[in-house]
Parts: sequence; C-alpha cells; structure tokens
Amino acid sequence: MFGRPLNRKLDIYTDGSSFNNGKDDAIAGLGVWFGHGDHRNAAQPLGPGKQTNQRAELKAVKIALERAPNENVIIHSDSKYTIDCVTYLWMNWEVESWYKSAGILMENTDLIRPIVEIMENRKCRFLTTGFTWVKGHSGNKGNEAADALAREGSK
Repeated sequence: MFGRPLNRKLDIYTDGSSFNNGKDDAIAGLGVWFGHGDHRNAAQPLGPGKQTNQRAELKAVKIALERAPNENVIIHSDSKYTIDCVTYLWMNWEVESWYKSAGILMENTDLIRPIVEIMENRKCRFLTTGFTWVKGHSGNKGNEAADALAREGSK
C-alpha cells in the first residue's frame, strides 16, 4: 500500500487567549499544536479587529485547517462556543442571512464563514473534519501545549 491509510486522522489542538478580555485594551493570541517540534505549530497574535478569546479560538481553528489542507483531522478545543458555531449553529444563521432578528449581523461571522467554507471544501474532497471538546486546564497534554502557544501569541 502506498501513501497514508485512509482512516488516519490527525489530532490538532487549538486554543485562544485574551489578556483583559472584553476591555478596550485587550490583546488576544492563538495557539495551534500539531505535536512536539511540528513546523505547523502556531503562536501568534489574533491580528487587527476586536480582541476576544472567542475570536482567537475561532482563528486558531481556521489556521489549523489551513495548515492541514489534505488530511483528515480531529480538532480538539476547550471552546464549546467555537465547536458549536462551526458544527451546527452556522446552518441556522445562514438561513437568516447571518443576521439576528433585530437586523444586526451575527458576531464573528468574519471568522465563522471562512471556516465553514474551508470545511465544506474539505467535505467535497472527501476529507473529514471532526471536533472534540476537551476540558481546559485539566492536564491534557495537547490542550496545555495549545494554551501555552496562545498565551505566547497574545504577548
């Protein structure tokens, strides 16, 4: 047999961090951990725009998917918000054209929509994208590594 086994899934851990979360002077960063010494690991600032831990969590997932474009993946995150947004909530929001009932654009659509597009593209290429929730700060090696990268990225 040549190449990878078809059922192999790559485990990726993602996390977001924000110092002074919710305040005007907040600074957010993200972490993506593929494994010890993996060149795809990331510790970087969130970038321009609103600085929140939720936005950093979402951006970490986007980067994880971009850095594993041709692999079946399982993304491990301690953010239920992120997992819910990109696995099922987006479908309801899309029906409503991404607006709340009061005519206000849903929060974080600038990050959620591109993630959904990447996932839909992956699905068309028969690649799987799974998500699992892990409890943060509970000693999970991958989550702790992603958390350290996220904190580094927010400095």
